[in-house]
Amino acid sequence: MTGPGPGKIPLDAKVYLTSTFRRLRINCEVYLHLKGYSHARVTHLDIECPEVNNVFPPGTNAYGFLKVKGNYIEIIPFKRLIERENGIIVRKLIVESVELAEKIGYNTKSVVYIGGKVGGIFIGFKKEILEKLQDFYSRTYES
Repeated sequence: MTGPGPGKIPLDAKVYLTSTFRRLRINCEVYLHLKGYSHARVTHLDIECPEVNNVFPPGTNAYGFLKVKGNYIEIIPFKRLIERENGIIVRKLIVESVELAEKIGYNTKSVVYIGGKVGGIFIGFKKEILEKLQDFYSRTYES
């Protein structure tokens, strides 16, 4: 978990792990990490909290679907994941953020890369989404 730093834009967001019948809120810090700052090779979303490592241990990875619905994004891993502490099968990771949903674009669907790191996960986007986020946030961050 690295916390705030150069090129890491904090987002007002709530994060949930959901199964078929449960929705578990986890307290996380969410950042958009811009390419070229603090060793980032590509722009990506950082979700930082140790609890998420119960699902995505450091060094693990998965691909998944991204769907923007209203004021939140759903990340649906291609493989089922078990949250070990509470024993739920995680079907979706929900990031509730009006700002992020707006910038990615409502009703957007795509594929994402999910990677586990110490103290959290990162979400890698396809080129079309990266360009939208980089264009907006690079101008905002530099001004």
